[in-house]
Order: sequence, then structure tokens, then C-alpha cells
Amino acid sequence: MLDTLREKSALGRCRWLSGLLGLLSIVALANSAGAAPPRSELADFLATLRQRGYADFAAEYLELHKEDPTLPADIKETWDIEMSNCLWISSTQTGNEQEAERRKQAAQKHLEAFLKDHPNHPALADAMTTWGTTALENGVVRINLAKISTAEAEKEVHLKEARTLLKDAHARLSKAVEACQTLQKAAKPVAKEDAAEDGEEPEVKKKRVANDKPTPEQEAAAELAFRLAVARFKVALADYWYAQTCDDTQAEEKTKRLTAATEVFKDIHKNYSGELPGWIAYYWEARILSETAKGEKTEEALESALEILDEVLAVAPDVIKKNEIDPATLSLIGDALVLRFQLLAKSKQAEIAADEAGTWLKLNTAVQDTLAYQGIALEWVKILSRDMDMIKDLKGRAAAQKSMTTMLTRISKAPGPNRTEAVQLLAKLNKQFSNGGKVQGDNFDQVAAAAEAALLAEQWANAIAGYEKALQLLPARKGPAAENRTLELQTREKLAQAQVQVAYGLAKENELSAATEAAEKIMRESPKTSAAPVAASLCLQVLQKMAADPKLDKVQQELMLKRLQTAAEHIIKTWPNNPEADEAKFVLGTVALIQKNGKLAVEMLTSVQPSSPRYSAAMLSVGRYAWRRYHEEMAKPEKERDANVLKRTSDSALKWLTAGAAAQRPKPGAAKQDEEQEKQQRQQATDLKLLLADVLMACGKKDEAMVIYQEVVDAALAAKGGQLDESTMRALGTALKANITRGDLDKATQISVELGKRVGDQPQTNALLFNVLRFLVQDLRKAEGEEIDAKESNDSAAIEKAADRVNKSSKRTGELLVVIVQQKQHSPATLVFVADTCLKVGMKAEGQALYRWILDEAARNPDFKTKAGASVLRIRAALVGLLIEEKKYAEALRQIDLLLQEHPKALDLLVTRGKILHAWAKTDPKRYDEAIGQWNSVRVMLAGMPKKPPEYYDAIYNLADCLIIKSQLEKKPDSANQAEKLLSGVMVLTPDLNGPDTVARFKVLIKRAAKAQGR
Repeated sequence: MLDTLREKSALGRCRWLSGLLGLLSIVALANSAGAAPPRSELADFLATLRQRGYADFAAEYLELHKEDPTLPADIKETWDIEMSNCLWISSTQTGNEQEAERRKQAAQKHLEAFLKDHPNHPALADAMTTWGTTALENGVVRINLAKISTAEAEKEVHLKEARTLLKDAHARLSKAVEACQTLQKAAKPVAKEDAAEDGEEPEVKKKRVANDKPTPEQEAAAELAFRLAVARFKVALADYWYAQTCDDTQAEEKTKRLTAATEVFKDIHKNYSGELPGWIAYYWEARILSETAKGEKTEEALESALEILDEVLAVAPDVIKKNEIDPATLSLIGDALVLRFQLLAKSKQAEIAADEAGTWLKLNTAVQDTLAYQGIALEWVKILSRDMDMIKDLKGRAAAQKSMTTMLTRISKAPGPNRTEAVQLLAKLNKQFSNGGKVQGDNFDQVAAAAEAALLAEQWANAIAGYEKALQLLPARKGPAAENRTLELQTREKLAQAQVQVAYGLAKENELSAATEAAEKIMRESPKTSAAPVAASLCLQVLQKMAADPKLDKVQQELMLKRLQTAAEHIIKTWPNNPEADEAKFVLGTVALIQKNGKLAVEMLTSVQPSSPRYSAAMLSVGRYAWRRYHEEMAKPEKERDANVLKRTSDSALKWLTAGAAAQRPKPGAAKQDEEQEKQQRQQATDLKLLLADVLMACGKKDEAMVIYQEVVDAALAAKGGQLDESTMRALGTALKANITRGDLDKATQISVELGKRVGDQPQTNALLFNVLRFLVQDLRKAEGEEIDAKESNDSAAIEKAADRVNKSSKRTGELLVVIVQQKQHSPATLVFVADTCLKVGMKAEGQALYRWILDEAARNPDFKTKAGASVLRIRAALVGLLIEEKKYAEALRQIDLLLQEHPKALDLLVTRGKILHAWAKTDPKRYDEAIGQWNSVRVMLAGMPKKPPEYYDAIYNLADCLIIKSQLEKKPDSANQAEKLLSGVMVLTPDLNGPDTVARFKVLIKRAAKAQGR
């Protein structure tokens, strides 16, 4: 029996054909014979809802609009069958069994009601196909559940349910076949193709006929024939899957079902030869043939099935490019290839199957995220894992193991139907490769080869066990002593490589103590291997992390620092010329700083080589130390300061920091670093430059300092998005403050605008830009004050100058506001200030938009609303005033809808929404349908109340008013008639309504309704 994957892919074929069925409208076919009206957009919309899993929503829509006079003619006629389809599909989508049964019964009633009035309607074929397909799919799901069931009783329950569903599917799909055949008989006769003229070759005739444009009748006949083929195909699928539920006692039934299915598949392949439906049917023919192969004819049947698959795959490209093949074709290729590989393995040609599958997978990585690729990959893994001995070369076997592991890991992390199987195979594969944790082989060469395979497959524990055992067996190996010595060195080297990987894995999992012990073991036992310095570097990293643990008390920290110091001294002594030695010097210098041993710190840090990646960091650390010493001396009373110390420490800080800054410049050919390393280096570069700039400022070299500050600003502006670090923010703040202090507001504004554009909406940046905005607003107010004074003096030159200053200040403020209004990570009070400022400088649209955003956020975010407090009411009042003046009904409606999200049942809001739509409709008649819907929803909501409130009668009045106006606009009496019935019906039930004024208004409206109907 085939696995779950294949069944799901096969079901995908069924769904693909179902999709085609939806595209070819049976109503459109019937239209060519004059049997039905044209298909409406609503019909396509409902079909789309069902196909996308929203059948329950489609049913609600139909129920809500059942009495809608504007309902399209085709939906009015087929309303019961549409509702039946929606209810039937939705019954399979709910997890509530009682609700599912209720929907099924309701669906059956609607179906019976439709059949009673329309026994031969074309839509019957669609309904039966929909019902049958749903039952078919659910039946296959039960079969899959049975296959993974471990309990026999549970398995039988699933199979019993599957048989019931598949019988139902077969019956309904058979009715779909009958309905299509009935339509064929009722359709207009289609002229037969012209016979070949005398002497005309068949190929010439074929070409001539192909070039002839088909008539509408011919197109309709071809589409109907295809629909019939689809229905028959699904009947055959129902037979096939039913056969999968039969046990040995039902062999006759199974054979009968498979034979019937095969005949249908053969016929479809014959009628659609060379087309995708034909290839799909041909594939199923091969599948059944392979499953029914028994006895002496097994080999012959398998060969025939393989020949069919070869024909199916003959049209498939060897290399598939992404987005250049439709999903249905790709899925068919995947199914056909998997079945081919299974049959080859069954025919004892597993090596050929593995080779073909491996080659296909290598050539088609462009589609590796598809189910087809994953299915082939799983089959390839299963074939190889059953017999790895087909790969004779040990290294080749190891490479295959690694590739299989990588592929299964990728599939196991991707959502989809293959995930579970990939996880199971991966677990099985890992156990198989490790041989239960035991190392295979009884001599050095065998064990070393097995260890090599484990190393290549990244099975580190197995590799370590293998190499350790190989070293134990090496003395017994026969061979020249020099060769054995070389093998020993190579084995120890590879053993250390595997051990380093384990140590790194422990560090990654935050097992720091174990990682340190593993690294120290490599340093101690394998100092001459290339892995030892790598382990030493890891050891330093882990020890530093452990020493920085805030949970350590003073004694524990001292012990950890001592351990770190010992490791660093060992590295410097063992590998003095290696890069790891510079790392160790840096660590020793850092520890010395912590221990306040300045002399040792300077000695270690300044001995780091300029070529080392740690050089700049070392210069920064020693520069900080010197500058701290400078400040300590400066903190003394002036009379006690030592000028020599000040000179020496400032000069040293300047020298070391300058050297560190020079070393930070990119070097040609430097290796690319990962994101975390780049981030650390950027932070280090910024810290170093800022400290250097501070030193220069203190030493009176302000121009040089400003150049460095500007470099930091430029680097920040050039960097891609992301939150700026504290030191960069300090640099930006210093640069902006310097420009403002110098009165260069244009430069400050330019930096701020660029910063906002480059960095985006980040809290730190926002705070910095807001501070600049506040200063610009202060400057603007000052300029306005100056303008007032100038006007008082009546000095035209002064007035012109002051006005120009106001304009420039306003323009600067506006430039920054354009950026800031895009930022939302501010406090509510700040946002209101920004919006107010927008209005102040003439940015009315931006200010209103920000006001609206604040209201929206307050509606969405309770915490924000609390913080905003009274600001929300003030903004809302301001906006309402603007909307009333400008007749912005759309915005008014949006605001009401936002409020309704908080208070969905508030009657006043619902009534107000109706009034907005009603008023809007008077300027835009297309809105009358929305107004009618709103007033009707208010009416329905209040209709169940024992005592009707005034809003109930107002809703009816306004609903009727809208209907009458709509009737007059469309010059159709239907809506006015509906209004008259509505008004009269309420007055019959409640003659007094809610007062004499309402009665009078209703009577006037009834007369208007009659007049609109021509009476």
C-alpha cells in the first residue's frame, strides 16, 4: 500500500481537476442552449468563497440576501442549490459533530427543494460534483488516519467511516455524470468535422481543422465533454480509494472496483491524449497496474507500469525553473517520479532509482520548496537508507549521509504534509548511522573509515568514538612505522576537529562549564593540532562570559578571573606567534584593568600586534585608561595637580586613540564578518572616535574634534535602518548641539531630516529629533515676536527682514515636521504638540492626519488612550468641526466605525451611522444601498424588543425614504413597493406607532411611495 505522501499528492490531482471544473461554468454551457441566464459576478464570488474555505460565510451571505430584490437572476433561480452546496461543504469544516449534522440535514432539504422545482437543471451537475468531491476527500483522510493508527480497533473505525464516505461520493459523482450526459443530449447538435477531401493526407486535414476557429456550440460541447470526463475521473477515484479499504476477504470487491477505475482512466487518457488530463489519467492507470501485479505476471506488470510512467515523464523537462511550470504539472511529475522510483526498487533496481532520484534533486533545486521536490527527496532517502551498501565508496557514503540529513532537516522545518514523515525518517536515519551508538569495524582501517563518514555527516559524537577506538587499534595495524605515525597524527587531528565542534555546540547551548572543560581538554591533550588554538580561543570567550556573570560573588569572580588569566598565559606561551596570542594579551590586559594593575594592563594591551583584529579594541581600552588617569589628576585641587602627569596621560590617550582609529579603516581583501561582529566593530569604532573627539576638545583642538563628530554623524546617516546605540546618539546630540549653539540652524535641520529619513521610526532618534523641533519652535516664536515689534515700528526694511526670518524659521520647522509626522513612537502629549505645530506652520493636512492617527491609536490601544487623557476629546471635537464644515462624509463614517469597534451595539452610534450614509447618499446616490443596509440593520436589531423605542420607527421611516428615492432614481417601482409594504405593515401592527407626529410622517411617506409607483 502506498504511503501517505502519495495519497495526498494524488488527492491534489483530484483537487486540481476540481479547480478546472470551477472555471468552466455549467451555467455558461447551458446558456448556449438557451437554458439559463448569464452567470453573474456574485455566482463566481460565492464559488470562490467555497473554494477558499469560507463556505459558512457564503451561506450567511445567501441567507441575509434571500429577499434582496437586487439579487442576480441566476442566484435567485439557483438559491436553494447554492445554499445546499455551502451548507454541505461547511459541514465538513466544523469540528462540532452536532453542528455538522445539522448543516448536512439543512443542505439535504435545500437540495430536495431545488430538485422538486428544477429536476433537470444544469446546476445539479455542479452540486453533485461538489458534494461528491467533499465526501471523496474526507474518505481519503480517513484512510490516511487508518494507516497511522496503531490500535487495530481504531484503524477499523477509520476504514468503516472511509467506506461510508466513499460510497456516498461514488453515488453523488455518478449522478453528476448522469446530469452531464443529460445536458449533452439536450444541447444543440454540433456539426461533425469535415471528412478529408479526396487525396487529402490525414496530417494535412488535422492541421486544417486545428486552424479553424471553433463555433460557440463546438466550444460548449468540448467544455461539457470535459466536465463529464472530470466527473467520471472522480467516480474512478472513488472506486480506487474504496478498493484501498478492502481486506483479503473482499478481494472480489477490490478487483471489481480497480477494474472499473482502470477502464475510466484508459478512456480519459484516450480522449485527452497529449494533454494534462490525459497524462494524469495515464499515471493512475500505471498506479493501479503496479498495485495489482501478482504472481508470475508481477515482473511483466511492473515493466508495463514503468513504460507508462516513462511516457508520462517524456514530456517533462530535465531541469525545472521556478515559476516556469504550473503547479498541477509539477505535482504530476513528482507523483510519476516517486512511483517510478518505487517500482524500480521493487524490481530490484534500487541503485538505478537512487541514482536517478539523486540526479533529479541536484538539477532541480530551484523548486526545492515544493511538495513535488520534497516527495522525491523523501523517496530517495528511503531507497538509500534501506541499502547504503549500494554506495561502495566510504567517502561517497558519508557524503550521501550528510546530504540526506541536510535534506530531511530542511523538510522537517517547513510546514506542510511532508513534515511529520521527514522528522520520522531523520530520527531513523540518525539511529541507523550511529548503529545504536556502537562503532562498526574490528581493525584500524574499518573504524577510521566509519569515523570519517560520521565526521562528514556531522555526527560528532560518533566521529569522536570512532577516532578514539581507531587510536586504540592503531598499534595492532600492520604497516611501516612511518605510515602508522602519519596515520596517528591525522587521526588525532580529526579527533580534535570533532571535539572542537562538540565544544562549540555546548557553548551555543549555554553549557559554559562543559564547553570550557571540552576546550581545555583539547588544549591539554592535542596541543599540536590545528584545532588546539581554535579551542583556546573558544575557551577564552567562554571564560570571559562566565566571569561577567552578575550572579558571581566577589570571591567567585576572583577565582574566575584567575582561571581566565591562567588560560591566557598558557596560550601566549604555547602559541606566541598565533593570532590567538593577541587575543590572550587583550584578555590579560582587560583582567589587569579590572584588578587595577595599570602597569600590566598597559604592557599587555600595547603589545597586541597592529595586524590583530583586537588592536583597535586594545587601543581603545588603554586610551580609556590613560584618559581616566587624566581626569583623576584633573579632579585634584589645582595646586595639587601634576602637570607632567596631565601632559603624559593626555598625550598617551591621544596617541593610542589615534592609532586605534587609523587601524579601523577597512583593509583591502579583509574577510567578510558576520552581522554580530560587524555590529560590535561599529560600536567600538564609534566609542573610539567619540573618546578621541572628547580628548581633542579638552586639549583645545575643537575643529579637529568637530570633524570627528561629523564623521560619526555621517556614518550614522549612511547606516541602514535600526536603532542607534547610546554612543552614536551622544555623538549626534553633540553635533546637533554644536551647530545650534553656533547658530547654524540650517545645518542642524539638515542633519535631523537626514537622520529621520535614514533611521526611521526609532524611540531614541525620535527623542533627539523632537528636542531639535522644540528648539526650532522656540526660534519660530522668537522670530514672530520680532516681526510684531518690527510692524509696531513701521520700519519697512525691518518688517521685510523680520518676515523673511519668520518664513525661513517656518520652512525649517516644516522640513523637520515632514519627517517627524511619520514617527509614531512618541508619547501622546508629544504627538499632540507635533500636530499642533503642523497646523501652526500651515501643514493642515498633516496635522489633521496625525490627529486622526492619535484617535485611531487610542481606539486600538487602551494604555495609549489612558495616557492621552483629555487630548482625545479635544482632537475629536476639532475633527468633527472640520468634517461638518467640509462635508467630509467618508471621514465621518470612518470615525463612527472606529467608535463602533469599541461600542458595537451602541444605538446612538448606529443611528448616527445611518444619518451619515443617508446624507451622503443625497450627494452620491450610489450610497443609498449602504444607507438602506444600515437602517435595515437598526430596524432588525430593535424589532425583537417588546416596547419599541423611537429609534425603531425612525429607522423604518428613513429606510422607506431611501427605498423611495432609490426607486425614483432607478425609475423602477420595486423599491417603492417594498417601502409601502414596510410602512403599511408596521402601521397595521401598531396603528399609533410612537405618537401622532410619526403617524403623520408615515402617511406622507406612504403617499410618496404610491406616487413613485405611478399611482
